[in-house]
Amino acid sequence: MKMLFAGVIYMICIEDGGDSIFKEEEESIKQLILERELQNTPFLFVIRGDAEESKGIAEDLTERLQAALEGRSWDIISVRDHSQEDADLVLQVLEKMLSRHS
Repeated sequence: MKMLFAGVIYMICIEDGGDSIFKEEEESIKQLILERELQNTPFLFVIRGDAEESKGIAEDLTERLQAALEGRSWDIISVRDHSQEDADLVLQVLEKMLSRHS
């Protein structure tokens, strides 16, 4: 019997005003990670946009979600717009998370 494992990739696209965009999405993110059906599902948060602003958003997201994600498989990465290398990185990170989770 082959088992299938799934993960959630949640992308946050930041442009001008990245902080306000994140705050609008924060409640949606918290509801998603608290879904009962997703209790054992790995989460990969992908922040797409300006490198410096992405770093700040990643740090803020980590602080805000640390307690809710304690004991769970999750990660945050930042990517650039329209970068195939970064798209490949997202898939590689998720694959590693899923292989550790199995």
